[in-house]
Amino acid sequence: MKIKSKRGFWQNLSGQMKTLLSSALGFVAALAWNDAIQALIKKVLPLESASSVVVLKFLYAIAVTTIAVILIFYLSNIENLIKNRSNKK
Repeated sequence: MKIKSKRGFWQNLSGQMKTLLSSALGFVAALAWNDAIQALIKKVLPLESASSVVVLKFLYAIAVTTIAVILIFYLSNIENLIKNRSNKK
């Protein structure tokens, strides 16, 4: 009985560590892309007024959020397909 609980503990711990590390690396990558995209926008659309910059930042945030939601939706569907196929075997 103890062996099962220890094995379960280490499996759970490794799964949690994988999730945490993946999230951290994803966050770092997102920050890098954020800087790159902002630099590109400043290069392509040099805006002078503060109100134009605020509007552009909101449009950027909306676009990034929309893309993220769509990607997460499709990744969830793929994950469900994989789970369903593995359960049928």
